[in-house]
Amino acid sequence: MKRIFLTLWPSREIATHIDTCVRPWVWSPSCRRYALEDLHLTMHFIGPVAEERLQDICEHLAVQFEPFTLTLDTPRQWSGGLMVLCPAIVPNGLVRLHTMLGHALERLSLPVSQREFSPHITLARSCKDMEVPTTCASINWSVSSYALAVSTGDADRRYELISRYPALKTGA
Repeated sequence: MKRIFLTLWPSREIATHIDTCVRPWVWSPSCRRYALEDLHLTMHFIGPVAEERLQDICEHLAVQFEPFTLTLDTPRQWSGGLMVLCPAIVPNGLVRLHTMLGHALERLSLPVSQREFSPHITLARSCKDMEVPTTCASINWSVSSYALAVSTGDADRRYELISRYPALKTGA
């Protein structure tokens, strides 16, 4: 079984920009920061699936979407001590992509969370005693693909990409 999820996976350049913007924050010693390579925005957590289903799943997750810009600019601390970076304004392109991917998952008889979609990038865990920064530089991310990824269970490298899906041209 593999624990899989659909995600927006930033380029090395965007991940480095995120890291540069949040590095000066006053991080509490208890915080467990995510590695640069593990930064991502989960679109849909699918959960455990049999390894033999992966190829079929990969082949049926391509959806047509227009590239969009996602601006990450709002630090928050969530329950359980998660330190996250969110968009102050969720772009319509992100909402549409999330919805279309949910429909693709339903067609594959895979679970779709009924919780409200709250786009964010998790930066660190165990930050209960950290003061939330009041400001953050805006990080403009031109989103032109999404990915299917797997949780590795490895503390050093939590996630790996299985497949990447570029924006598809509509009306071609």
